[in-house]
Parts: sequence; structure tokens; C-alpha cells
Amino acid sequence: MERIATDLTVIGGGMSGMCAALAAARHGLKVALVNDRPVLGGNISSEIGVGIGGAAGGGKGDSASVYSREGGIIEEIRLTISHFGESRPMRDAALMDIFLREPNISLFHNTHI
Repeated sequence: MERIATDLTVIGGGMSGMCAALAAARHGLKVALVNDRPVLGGNISSEIGVGIGGAAGGGKGDSASVYSREGGIIEEIRLTISHFGESRPMRDAALMDIFLREPNISLFHNTHI
């Protein structure tokens, strides 16, 4: 076992956990992001492969609009993924890149709490 001291520990590396960890780290908190999988993203990772739909829903369906979209950290993640490429392995690389650039986040893959 290893004892880690943080201001905030986020359990789960899906979209909610990633957004919470990034927001807290950018406000100066020392954050541990703990994920029980080898890749970040939850449903958008290479393991599942669902895209980021958000409010726009990809422009599909009756209630979706190509003119509406989530903003903030979700949009940053979506844009980073689009710059890396939409293939599933590139999604994983894009997410890892986002978190490796954040100095206030310690990332723990394949870790259970």
C-alpha cells in the first residue's frame, strides 16, 4: 500500500470524473484521479467506443440540434479528441495527453479503492 496526500480524490475516470478532476486541478487543488481501467474515458474509451454527444446528440433525433453543444471542459475534451483523430486508440491518447499536461493531477490506472 501507498499513502497519497491530496486535496481531492476522484474515483472513476469516465466523463464526470475527468471533468471533476480537471476543474479541481485548475482551481489549484492537488487531485488524485483513480480509475479501475487501463484507459480513461469510461464509455468514450476504446473499450466501449461511444462518442461525446452532449446536448447536440451528434445532430441526430428529434430533439437534437447541430447548433447546440456542451461547453467548457466537455467541449475541450471533444476538440482535443478531434485533433488527435476519431479512431478509438487515438481517443485514448487524446485523453491521456490532457491529463499528463495537468501538473496538479496524479493519475492512477488499474487501481481499485
